[in-house]
Amino acid sequence: MTLKNGTITVNYTEMSTEGMYGRIVGAGMASLIEKCTAQADIILPDNVANAGIVGGGLEMTSVVGCTATGTITAGEGARWIGGITGYAGGFEDESAGLPVTVFTGCTTENVTFDLPEDSEGVGEIVGSGFYSEEAAEAMGVPFDQPTVYEIVEEAA
Repeated sequence: MTLKNGTITVNYTEMSTEGMYGRIVGAGMASLIEKCTAQADIILPDNVANAGIVGGGLEMTSVVGCTATGTITAGEGARWIGGITGYAGGFEDESAGLPVTVFTGCTTENVTFDLPEDSEGVGEIVGSGFYSEEAAEAMGVPFDQPTVYEIVEEAA
């Protein structure tokens, strides 16, 4: 799958502050995304989270052989911004001893970030694992710890 020349402009509403903005998928859960190429320019207002060129938030979703190109521009208070995805992960599978989210052979090409200095959780592939104090207090284990993920350079 190849998606080119996309622009995503987020107009703030009360419902959009937690975001999930991506060119291929906004939010993914328990999925597999593979062999994709995405180009997008994402423009976010103040205080918006979870944006990436492939996906906004990918929980328990692995990504294989994907490439992202583009820019992400955000206002003040931006958090969890990544070239592939804003946040990712899952809770460790104790029986396997491995994270449930893996990024294999993913690359970013000419991805630029135009973000304010107060931005939190910014990364070339993944911005951050998911963690919320509110979720930790309300739901306890396993939400009392950040989600985990693994980045592998080459496909096996």
